[in-house]
Amino acid sequence: MPSQTGEGEEDTRFRLRDQIENERFERCLSEFLELYPEPAEGMANTERLTREVEERGWRGGWDATGRFLFPLARLSDSYGVWTCETVLAWPGSPLRGACRDLLVPLHERNAALARELARGFAQSDNPELQSIAASVYWYPAWRQNLEPEDFDTLQTLAASSHLGVRYGLLRSLHIDEGEEPLGNRGRAFDLVMGVDVEDNKGAADEMASLFAGLHPLFPLDSLGEDEVRQLLQKLVPVGEIEDYHIGQLLTLITARLPMETLNFLLARLDYAVQADGKTQAGEFYSPVPFDTEDKSPFDLSPLAAHPGYLEALRNLCEQNLGARGAKALWLPRLFRLVSLGCGPVALRVLDEWLGEVENDEERLNSASLLLSCAPSTWVFENVEFVTKMPRDAHVISRDCFHEVGGHLWMSLHGGTFMRAAFEAAPCHVHQRDESQRNAAMLRLGSPEREFYEWLSKDAMREIADELKRDVELADER
Repeated sequence: MPSQTGEGEEDTRFRLRDQIENERFERCLSEFLELYPEPAEGMANTERLTREVEERGWRGGWDATGRFLFPLARLSDSYGVWTCETVLAWPGSPLRGACRDLLVPLHERNAALARELARGFAQSDNPELQSIAASVYWYPAWRQNLEPEDFDTLQTLAASSHLGVRYGLLRSLHIDEGEEPLGNRGRAFDLVMGVDVEDNKGAADEMASLFAGLHPLFPLDSLGEDEVRQLLQKLVPVGEIEDYHIGQLLTLITARLPMETLNFLLARLDYAVQADGKTQAGEFYSPVPFDTEDKSPFDLSPLAAHPGYLEALRNLCEQNLGARGAKALWLPRLFRLVSLGCGPVALRVLDEWLGEVENDEERLNSASLLLSCAPSTWVFENVEFVTKMPRDAHVISRDCFHEVGGHLWMSLHGGTFMRAAFEAAPCHVHQRDESQRNAAMLRLGSPEREFYEWLSKDAMREIADELKRDVELADER
């Protein structure tokens, strides 16, 4: 094993070798510029050498030309311009990868020329060249003092038929701390709203970050109510709304306009029904977060203080009545979000709604289905309300009792759980113990006691199956 001292000496030799090579390369570039100050003449000689090398069997000629030309173009504006113009005329040129890094230093010396070249890239039909134009606006200097023609360039990129270009544009519009927002606020907002994010959650999250990021381009309190609705409408077709900035945006909007967030979620629910649970790209469409057992990605608590909150909860009860398909799948999840975890206010609304028609089997089944996505500990924390449901269902029919009980049981199994090998899952132990404790307090032979005893037996069966699987896996090994 070589000594540490030996390794250090070898590292030093490598660094010295790199330093010598870099110095030789810089001298070579300087000499080349002295010999060929005009790029047309210099590149004619470079291309001749490249062809000769390739004719001798080496196919990396253009690669080497690019590695040579890039630092050369950074030293000479004329070579930088020549490279960009060559790529515009021949989008397949291997030199295209260097163009962004050429435009940035060129902008420091000749901003008008650099922006004119970027405009040419934006107007190209080639998505790689359009992406180059979009990426240069990531640099703060490019976002300062935007002229109308600069907005025209950005508008061209926003209208690109390629999602990757539009995505790149959104990423380039982030501003740094203390940086002034884009000059013309109206045009800037129209520009962002003109970007079609399709149903792509990544592009949608980038758009949301411009309103709810660390340094927002448009602070939410600067938006009018119509602009907020316009922004939310852009997010309706997006496949998922669980990404960070979308969650932050919905939290901010709810704090200011809580019913707009609810209307947005209802619009997504309608979209899921109409689109049969699929995005435009044919992928799974989730109108609300599928699993919120740990924490919702956005905070809807300000809804509870809105004068229309009780009516909104009642509206969800009515919508769930007779719901089928995608609506029946997602309404309970939406109800959990809006009811803040099926809290006491929601239970009061549900109780009043059930009491409007005595012993109505359809309403009772519908109400228990709404509660099927309640938090996993809910049936043990709301015993008074829970015991009433199987008791009322039993009066109607035995089938109704089983259906209502099944819906309440589903709330215990909505999330994921972890456990150690040869040990029962903590959630199943909790279900067994709490079910037995509650059953012991209820009248012997009553429907509500039968319900909790059934939950206890279900938990014990789960525990036995888990431990049996552990033994079987151990035997296989």
